[in-house]
Amino acid sequence: AQDSETDAAIQRTVRECFHNCTLLVIAHRLQSVIQNDKVVVMDAGKVVEFGHPSELLRNPSGKLSELVDAMGTAAAASMRELADQAAAAASAAAAASAAE
Repeated sequence: AQDSETDAAIQRTVRECFHNCTLLVIAHRLQSVIQNDKVVVMDAGKVVEFGHPSELLRNPSGKLSELVDAMGTAAAASMRELADQAAAAASAAAAASAAE
């Protein structure tokens, strides 16, 4: 098991070094995937949701929302903010790329 500081360093390194790559990340920690472009949420071995985390978190009855909300009010708000920031950054990057 790794502490949250180590996990944050790993996630930062992955985002910086592999930003133009397709990654398949299998994780049990929501913090590890909340800033990814797309996530697949599985329950009992079946895919129940697929999309950008910020998009999935807009559905209050969705499985990702359920998992995030189970973290507590403050942590859930933080996770939603991270997902929204990642979506905004991806949108800005796509716009900049299209302008080139």
